[in-house]
Amino acid sequence: MSPRRFVAALALVLVVMSGGAAAQSTRTPFDRLALDSPEAAVARFVDAYRQRDYVTVYWILSPAAQKAWTDDFYAFNMEPLIAKLPDGRASEIIRTAFPPMDQWDQTDVSWVFDRVMVTAGAAGALPVQMPQNGAAGKPQPRADGAVTIGFGQGATAVKFRLVRAPSGQWRVFSVSAGGGNPDRAPWGFGKVD
Repeated sequence: MSPRRFVAALALVLVVMSGGAAAQSTRTPFDRLALDSPEAAVARFVDAYRQRDYVTVYWILSPAAQKAWTDDFYAFNMEPLIAKLPDGRASEIIRTAFPPMDQWDQTDVSWVFDRVMVTAGAAGALPVQMPQNGAAGKPQPRADGAVTIGFGQGATAVKFRLVRAPSGQWRVFSVSAGGGNPDRAPWGFGKVD
């Protein structure tokens, strides 16, 4: 092979390899989420929540928040998961959200989360009513390394507590409104474990 062809082949290999690395960094839908700052994570979360894209909402939750939600769900502890309902409505939501398992399309937890949220929304029991207008406030550092960010103003304002993941991305630990507890993942309801 001539030196000219060798250099051209080497250049082509380097271009292909660098393109492969770039493609790998955005390989999955989760990888394409822009969570590189607390403000970006809040904006993406709010956007997904408003669009009823609860699978993405679940992905933006921190692993600790996902675990808290899953633990409460599998213990049938609905109080921390959805807004307060009149007696008996929580079991109605469970029955509506979950047909017999042989009729499920997915068993992934993010799908289960989505089913609960969609059903809660239809019953008027979403855990947080997201303000329709507003922007993320300035991040306020916490002693534990997390940050809190307010979103919206007045009675409809919500407070986000975010943590940095090992990847450097920011994830939502909790969203609370109306005096909710930002130390209780993911919605600020119930007792802190």
